[in-house]
Amino acid sequence: MSSHPAIYRQISKIARRNVLRNWRHSMATILAITAGVAAISLFDGFISSIRHQTDEGMMQRAMLGDLIIQQKGTQLSGYQDIWKSSLDPKEQAFINGYLAQDKNVVHYVHFLSLIGVAEAGGRNSLVTGYGYDIKEGAAMRERFRWTAAAGVPLEEAKVPSIQLAIGLGRTLGCVSTYSGPEIVQLDGTITAEERPFQCESRNVVLNSSTESGQANSITLPVAGLFDVAIRELDRRSVNIDIASAKSLMDTERISNLTVTLVRPDLVADFIQRFQAAAKAQGFDFEVIPWTEHLLVAPVVQLTKIVKVFHMMFMIIVVLIGVMSIANTMMKSVNERIREIGTLRSLGFLRHHLILMFSLEGMYLSLMASTMGVIIAGIGSQFVGKLGYKISGGILSSPITVQVRAEPMAWLSISLLLIALATTTAFLASRRAAGMIIADAMRHV
Repeated sequence: MSSHPAIYRQISKIARRNVLRNWRHSMATILAITAGVAAISLFDGFISSIRHQTDEGMMQRAMLGDLIIQQKGTQLSGYQDIWKSSLDPKEQAFINGYLAQDKNVVHYVHFLSLIGVAEAGGRNSLVTGYGYDIKEGAAMRERFRWTAAAGVPLEEAKVPSIQLAIGLGRTLGCVSTYSGPEIVQLDGTITAEERPFQCESRNVVLNSSTESGQANSITLPVAGLFDVAIRELDRRSVNIDIASAKSLMDTERISNLTVTLVRPDLVADFIQRFQAAAKAQGFDFEVIPWTEHLLVAPVVQLTKIVKVFHMMFMIIVVLIGVMSIANTMMKSVNERIREIGTLRSLGFLRHHLILMFSLEGMYLSLMASTMGVIIAGIGSQFVGKLGYKISGGILSSPITVQVRAEPMAWLSISLLLIALATTTAFLASRRAAGMIIADAMRHV
């Protein structure tokens, strides 16, 4: 038989007919591939959701932006000496001037770290936190602008105030009295509404040491309570405006700036340009992406562990799918050896038959993958609406389980399984297609 294009169209037609005719025999393979594609797609969407929530939580909610500008050597010293690693007014002036004229910069926020003791109503606790530009910080938080689980965010307060983490609030006698509907939405944002809370003393006295080593204190009213998300920080975190922080610590220095760019992929180029401009003016700063910050190291490490489990899960499912396809195709080939002999006697060449079985494997996996993607799409919507929450580990509050729709990832998974199924069918059909025609016709 010639290799005229018409023969390949006929082979393709026969392969489609065989898949439809023998679908009951292939049901186990169809189910295996469908379940595999759906499981991998849903799990991949879940992992993608965790990564997305982590990125948004750090970059927007925690106001780390895309990158952090700080004093040279701060990361290496582990942020131990807040004065040695701070930026003086001259350094700030250069950085502010550069950021203001850079067209790729969207937001930047100044931070001043503080460590001290908070006192309220006869209670006290060691605290750590930040003073920051409250208006610029609210802009950087974007949809996470409203941070208050009770009361209001700092930018909504009428006078300079302090915001306490929920755990620290309990220690200092401040608790939420809200008893209405759930305030955390499915997307992780907090409903923008002032909610009641009660404090034994509505004023908190912050005590800290100044740049010169003297003790200083400042009294601020409590604007509200916020969820810091990480368990250990929830017990001691405070937020105040940067002007109050500078007054408390009697300084014009700041600890660092965080910067949000137009796009995350511009980070490397921005760092290179910024460092060149800084060195030209005699400055030497440390500019790092937020993922390299020591404070987020546990979160980044957890994300890496989750990625490993994701890869292991994917490998296991793919192996199950390949073995199922191999078993089905070998069984199908063995049951149809006489058919192969008949086709060979009619003039079909060996590579024609190999192509036919390979196409059967491809059509079979294509049909199953399509079903798997449809199930994944429906499942992702269903899971998102359940509002199921998980908690534990380093989290101080539960997070909502979400499955992000990732069409390109789902397409990649489907193409991978289709390619593996086609290859497996190709290998399974080679031996039978090479049999002597007479032996194939007599096969029982």
